[in-house]
Amino acid sequence: INRVCVQQKTPLVSGAAIRFDGQLSVYDARDADSPCYACLFAPDTVFADEACATLGVFAPLVGIIGAMQAAQALNVLLGMPALVGQLLTLDARTMQWHRVGLSRRMGCSVCGASCGLWSCVDEPLGVERFFCACSAGLPGCPVVF
Repeated sequence: INRVCVQQKTPLVSGAAIRFDGQLSVYDARDADSPCYACLFAPDTVFADEACATLGVFAPLVGIIGAMQAAQALNVLLGMPALVGQLLTLDARTMQWHRVGLSRRMGCSVCGASCGLWSCVDEPLGVERFFCACSAGLPGCPVVF
């Protein structure tokens, strides 16, 4: 679903619940700074075999996360602020909400996030020069000058 949303530039309102833990986020490929779902959960990552059938889900948590997803979907449709670039988590045992900022992951296999290469032409010399947001100093920066 995430790959298609990125390709079609369609927002993805994502929610999940397991045991007493819930999470919610909005991934919006229309926003160049927005991470996609794969920036957070890479497709090739192997997770522990956790299933609702074996671990269970606190039933009211599903309703809470679902209602929050609906509210976020309406916010997106109405052009109101949404949880783009943020992960909202809920511990239903304590009813504590936590908000974590998200950013694009360099080398993401889905959205192709990179360090932000851009170029300009040096007018007096007519030479195209390349720059990147990380100044070619971050590990994994693909920019070659």
